[in-house]
Amino acid sequence: MAVIDMDELPTEVFEYIVKLRKEAAQFRSQRNSARAEADQLRAELSAGR
Repeated sequence: MAVIDMDELPTEVFEYIVKLRKEAAQFRSQRNSARAEADQLRAELSAGR
């Protein structure tokens, strides 16, 4: 496996990585919100039975 010298990479590579990490964080947040909403709906359905 080749070793990559991080100092030789163009800045765009790091900007792209930052963009991907931001998107991943947004998706995780959306997923967690959806899970919380689903849990709340399950609790409401269980309480109504």
